[in-house]
Amino acid sequence: MQPTDVSTHTAPLQTSEELVSVDGQHDDTPTVASLLDPARRVAQRGMTIIEIMVVVAIIGIIGTAIAFGATALFGDAQAEAAKTQISSIAKGLDVYYLKHREYPDNLQALVEEGKIKEKQLKDPWKQDFVYNVVSARKYELCSAGEDKSSGTADDVCND
Repeated sequence: MQPTDVSTHTAPLQTSEELVSVDGQHDDTPTVASLLDPARRVAQRGMTIIEIMVVVAIIGIIGTAIAFGATALFGDAQAEAAKTQISSIAKGLDVYYLKHREYPDNLQALVEEGKIKEKQLKDPWKQDFVYNVVSARKYELCSAGEDKSSGTADDVCND
């Protein structure tokens, strides 16, 4: 048995311009390579500096919007925490009042009697709560708020 020459049994590779159908007519069917040529040209072109700057600006705008939203959400959470702490201290003041028939001169008295913990004397902004006895049966308990100044709009007080 003699070895056969493979090159005589296979047709040479044809480019898209040389494609011919079985009956000898030119085949107008587009090839994959001819369809990908425009996509290749666009992919090779890349992005211009203007396009890159626009993308970076859009990412910056979206990032800023998210940051402002998160900051506002965090600020609201701190105000809610201050209200919760004030409510807890107010309960301790009421228990103290029931036992002594008067409110204490300062909040440290509640800590000494075990009504509240020492760490509850600071608001979420790490400032002392402002406590004043207004009358024999009334007191005022406030947090100075985010600006840490008493008497401003962001103060959180008991009702």
